[in-house]
Amino acid sequence: MFVHFSHSRATRLADTCATASTPAAHTWKGMGRRRTAICSTSILQSASLAALLLQIAIFTALISKVYSACDILWCSYQYEADTDPLDPGPYPDFCRALQRYQRCVDRISPGSCRGDLHYHSTKTVIPDLQRNYECERVLREENNPGPTRAVETTTRPSRNGGDNDSDSPGTNGRPPFFPDILSDAPETGGSQRCQYTGSRSFRHCGLFGDPHLRTFDDLFQTCKVAGAWPLIYNDYLTAQVTNVPLVHGSGATATNKLTVIIKPFRDGECAQRKLYQATAGNLPTTFDDGTITSGREEGVVIIEVIPGEHVEIHIRYIATLIVIRQVGRYITFAVRMPEELIQYQGAEDMQLCVKGCPVSEQIDYATFLSQTTRADRNYKELRVDAIAKCRKAKIYDEYLDSCVFDLLTTGDANFTQAAKSALTDVNRLHPNASFLFKNRTSVFENASFPGYRDIEGGAPPRTYLFHHLQFNLAMVLFSILISSYMSSWCHIQR
Repeated sequence: MFVHFSHSRATRLADTCATASTPAAHTWKGMGRRRTAICSTSILQSASLAALLLQIAIFTALISKVYSACDILWCSYQYEADTDPLDPGPYPDFCRALQRYQRCVDRISPGSCRGDLHYHSTKTVIPDLQRNYECERVLREENNPGPTRAVETTTRPSRNGGDNDSDSPGTNGRPPFFPDILSDAPETGGSQRCQYTGSRSFRHCGLFGDPHLRTFDDLFQTCKVAGAWPLIYNDYLTAQVTNVPLVHGSGATATNKLTVIIKPFRDGECAQRKLYQATAGNLPTTFDDGTITSGREEGVVIIEVIPGEHVEIHIRYIATLIVIRQVGRYITFAVRMPEELIQYQGAEDMQLCVKGCPVSEQIDYATFLSQTTRADRNYKELRVDAIAKCRKAKIYDEYLDSCVFDLLTTGDANFTQAAKSALTDVNRLHPNASFLFKNRTSVFENASFPGYRDIEGGAPPRTYLFHHLQFNLAMVLFSILISSYMSSWCHIQR
């Protein structure tokens, strides 16, 4: 229908101009100078071509819009990443992954995936898997443990033969009533005074690598920030990192110490003052005083997920989760916290998670990645190798850029794992992780700048492509309007 209409319109424009192109139309009858009609064959061709281009542009825009909106592949990729270290079965961690998969798919508009067999099959398969593995019962029992579960700990079989090698919280060391604070299920057990009752609108902040920072407002920065810097400080807790230089003269640093201070709450009922310190080569599983909980009602608990690599601090009364990892010789940090508890301290605020790094402390990693030669080594070859390693680790978007930057700066392969772990954490902790990423698998000098240059190929951001398409469509529409106006004017002069 649309193609027929556009063709007819182009035909009418051609007929109009063809009539106006007769000898009578070329001569201005009357006194004064002779006027030559401007309705030429080239204009006719332009009008017809513009109509055709408009059809193509709108069709392409529709395809691009459907592709961008139907994010089923992203949901499946996230599920694959969540379950890669897990064995399928009636286990809480696997069922939570299915639950996140379900939520991600439910957020997709069905109209955007019309005709997509992957989308429709996935909608059917997920409920079947949840029924087969009895996920409703498994998660209900975990959040509402009975008398037996209070003294018995159930762990799933490990692929490597250990008790629990998953990269998600286990139950070892967890108080019987301690719930998963990331779950949407209401908390049960424990003191009502130590349960969080505020808004469940959350923010995420993470620090890893050289270091790279994602703030509560989703600013992504690469910084120097050598020495001690506060990440968070409010009425409930303080978190601070200490960064040391990596390579002389580069300005790059990495975190070799993390300090978390839990402040007293409810007169010690929910938490007493506790200090946790992680340093390079030492990732404790207890507070400084040797305890793993805080408060008479144990409102805070430390859980060891992977010995020597991954520890979490759960703070139940403020629904906050802190993830601390040791990767190689350095420490990474991630947190999920209710938005209403984030306290802005004014113009002099130095919280990295809140304000970001000062401009003077930021590193322009885009310019660094755009270098093609260096005096001391074959830089281009090293960059190609770094990109290949980071892609192999399934890292994408800003985390891919960070991974490549870290490898080029330090040559330390551990930073690849740091970027991958940070990506895992943001996917788990960020409330809008499903819509946060574009699955970019190429490194850009500056992906947010319209004139970016793609380094070593790959998939560019879909947002950029869509904006570029919108610009071209606008130009085609403008051409159509000009052509129509000139044809109408030509007809009037006739």
